[in-house]
Amino acid sequence: MSKRNAIFITGANGCVGRAMMHGFVSAGAKVFAGTRAGNSADTEMISYVRMGTLPDLNDLTSVLGETDTVVHCAGLAHIKAGEDEELLDRFREVNVNGTVKLLRQAAASGVRRFIFISSIGVNGEQTHGVPFRPGDMPAPQAAYAISKFEAEQEILALSSKLNIEVVIIRPPIIVGAPPVGNIKTIANWISKGFPIPFGQLTENRRSYVKLDTLFSLVKTCAYHPSAPGNIFLVSEQNPVSTCGLVEQVADLVDLRARMLPLPILFLRAILLAMGKTKLLNQLTGDLEVDCSLTEKVLGWTASRNPKEN
Repeated sequence: MSKRNAIFITGANGCVGRAMMHGFVSAGAKVFAGTRAGNSADTEMISYVRMGTLPDLNDLTSVLGETDTVVHCAGLAHIKAGEDEELLDRFREVNVNGTVKLLRQAAASGVRRFIFISSIGVNGEQTHGVPFRPGDMPAPQAAYAISKFEAEQEILALSSKLNIEVVIIRPPIIVGAPPVGNIKTIANWISKGFPIPFGQLTENRRSYVKLDTLFSLVKTCAYHPSAPGNIFLVSEQNPVSTCGLVEQVADLVDLRARMLPLPILFLRAILLAMGKTKLLNQLTGDLEVDCSLTEKVLGWTASRNPKEN
């Protein structure tokens, strides 16, 4: 199999990385699956690679030398709360420094293209009538989003110096199996039959992306000649309300969500009393993305889902 059809995927044991791995294998690519331990059994199309941790990355040059494209999904997303400055330092160590180390190894090994899975949080946490676009002034607020933005800046600046093509993708909340983060929490509530108190949250608009849609874009970015040097946003065609997003998660676990029509004013009062202002904004506010640049540059569109409302 030619190097042109060989893909190195980091974080291959995570939700996103695993979807990328199986997607590329189904498309006929040879996959080098990077994980921290690299101790899974190889198959004809998948070779597992022990990466170590991103801050202390192993020497991957021999494997990267057989690779055409790196899809960088690994990173630090969820850690226990601490001091803001301490949190940011920990995110930077992994998401910025680790990403730069990987890019340098990839470039030194002759990798052609480096696809970085970033976050829509780089744009900000909420929209107000105008969807986010790639060219907007970045406004990351959480430590995770700040680290993703800084990693973007570093690898874009190094791209021409190191002679490696860089593509950046900023997904919104990802819905897929196995669920992670907030989606995992909702899925657990649904699985246990707990009533979900978001039945009245039907008017806000939240963009989201499913794993197969994200893979479709990543695959396009791996081979399209116009992809390098761009920042692409991705989402399903139509945003959904918070209530609609819960229904998408229920479909994921093949169960029916028990929606509790708790009045929004009551929900707002409870969350504010708990000091959960950020969560309140996430539940009741909008976060929409405009994928028109993605469509224009790549000729790519997300498949329409009839259940979107």
